[in-house]
Amino acid sequence: MFDLSPFRKRTDELFNHIEKVFDEMLNDSNFPILSEQMKSLRSEFTEGKDAYFIEVGVPGFSKEDIQIDLENNQLTIVAKRDERNEMRDKDDQIIRYHRQFGQFVRQFYVPNIDQDQVEAKLDKGLLKIKLPKLTLGDSGSPKRIDID
Repeated sequence: MFDLSPFRKRTDELFNHIEKVFDEMLNDSNFPILSEQMKSLRSEFTEGKDAYFIEVGVPGFSKEDIQIDLENNQLTIVAKRDERNEMRDKDDQIIRYHRQFGQFVRQFYVPNIDQDQVEAKLDKGLLKIKLPKLTLGDSGSPKRIDID
């Protein structure tokens, strides 16, 4: 007689194989720049009773590379990277030159913020921003926020 196998088993194997092919094709080693950008500027936004709290992962960035602006209830975080690495031989000839440039932007809507009390701190690749809420008044004029 014939050896019967359920149809579902064969389709499951086919879909598992297709999924494996796509995973291998899109893994980090094939698209390192894309995967790095997708992982960058991960953030967490929480609201407390008296303030908003934002934590943004910015590994590899110094505070000079990060700009934070608050205007019209819109908080904008810009992190720019411009790295140049070169390797020279004993005759001072360049044998390898690598340049990496990128800009990452993240925006948050944050209503009724006391702009004069905003705090930002960078610690081991984690940018922490505290945005105290206003009790009364308007959102104020545009403001650049310094990082401690």
